[in-house]
Amino acid sequence: TLMNSIKKEGLINPLLVEREKAPEGYKLSDGTKVATRYILKAGFRRHEAIKRIREDDKKAFPEVPVMLWKGNEDDARFLQIAENVQRKNLNPVELADALHEMVNKKYRDSDVADRVGLSVVWVQKLIKIHESCSAAVLKALAKDEISVAAAYDLVDCDKDKQDKELAKYKETKKDKGVKAAKRGVAKGAGKKVSP
Repeated sequence: TLMNSIKKEGLINPLLVEREKAPEGYKLSDGTKVATRYILKAGFRRHEAIKRIREDDKKAFPEVPVMLWKGNEDDARFLQIAENVQRKNLNPVELADALHEMVNKKYRDSDVADRVGLSVVWVQKLIKIHESCSAAVLKALAKDEISVAAAYDLVDCDKDKQDKELAKYKETKKDKGVKAAKRGVAKGAGKKVSP
């Protein structure tokens, strides 16, 4: 686990923080007043691991390496998404939500793909799934009950048809396996299926 790795190797990658100042200062949880505070921008999992290590050993990690953030909020969000992509922390629906959020901020698909380390085609597929799939299909995708490819086959169908095809997919997957289920969905969605 990450916690064990940090215990053994230390914190190799610094946390990314943003410095924020206020004329009236800030009151910390222990009551101390400070003029500057630091807001975590990236490294949330590492930060949580450090906190858990400190719960077990109060003397562990009295200080941790940090790097000062100089970007804007969008830059920070892209960095968070990229970190989660690298660590495979997001299911396809969570990733699609995050990508859609950035496209809605007027970033082009190619810019989003470049900044989070994914192909443009993959970003476009996930955004299309986010925009077009029924709640039932998205829920099944989040639970790994249907593949991204099968969900993508359904994007041009109306939501009732998607839900029917999802039920067929699950049944076929149970009886005949994933490949047969995928072929069934593609056929049901009117896609060409090779023999």
